[in-house]
Amino acid sequence: MIEISKEVYIAADSTKFEKDVMSGIAPLEQIDYIIKDSKLDKRVVSQFDDTNVQVIQAKD
Repeated sequence: MIEISKEVYIAADSTKFEKDVMSGIAPLEQIDYIIKDSKLDKRVVSQFDDTNVQVIQAKD
């Protein structure tokens, strides 16, 4: 489904980041937007600065 989508959104709270997982949702190159909660550390958010992924803060 991601391959035929015009835009790809991922909604993930702060507990879903910085985990060792065997499989992910999609390669970073295929993700356009990440919708996150306010608890996600700014250091983690800054890792997306040099990518094409836009990080969006969800309302709490």
